[in-house]
Amino acid sequence: MAYNNPVFEYFSNSHLRVTGTASADLVGKTFCRIATGGQDQNPNLATANAAGASFGVVGWDAATDEKVVVFKKGIVSVTAGDALTAGAEVESNATGQAITLATGKALGIVLADAAAGEDAAVDLY
Repeated sequence: MAYNNPVFEYFSNSHLRVTGTASADLVGKTFCRIATGGQDQNPNLATANAAGASFGVVGWDAATDEKVVVFKKGIVSVTAGDALTAGAEVESNATGQAITLATGKALGIVLADAAAGEDAAVDLY
């Protein structure tokens, strides 16, 4: 199995990863949320809602019903949905990308500047 669009782990702990099942196609390096259904040790996952809470960052691209690892904590790559500045807190946009915190839920802090569409190093909360 090829893992397309994998997260880069700047720092994480393997105990802070969870495996789940994609309830719809998921894009690696984006925020996800818990979806309905699933099981206690195998949650269903969907793309995070804009400004909403996040379960973590999707480890790689996953098609519907595929298993995927979610990074819950650590410093990992997240796709920037707009230009991000080092030290800025981020929230999710409607496609799960990291954008500068406005009125949503703070999900992490950016370690270095990143342009829209690039990988941003984010320290997850």
